[in-house]
Amino acid sequence: MRYAIYNKDGFLGTFGWDGNKEVVDSEDEVLLKLLKAPYTTLGSLVTEDERATIDVTYQPNTKEHFDVLVIEMDKFGFEAIEL
Repeated sequence: MRYAIYNKDGFLGTFGWDGNKEVVDSEDEVLLKLLKAPYTTLGSLVTEDERATIDVTYQPNTKEHFDVLVIEMDKFGFEAIEL
């Protein structure tokens, strides 16, 4: 799975999943910082008696990190288009 990454100025590079690791081909410092850092977002914890909002942190080079960043790229001013 590979995605072309764009921002308002144009093409920045590609971001992909290669079986067991993330593959990044870009020289954009802002994009690289985002892709190489742990990513924390809100999640829900639901039990029989209660529901809570919790922080969920995804570590770089995991499939979960890759998937969540592809979904949430727009929050950072990027667009991911599947190749």
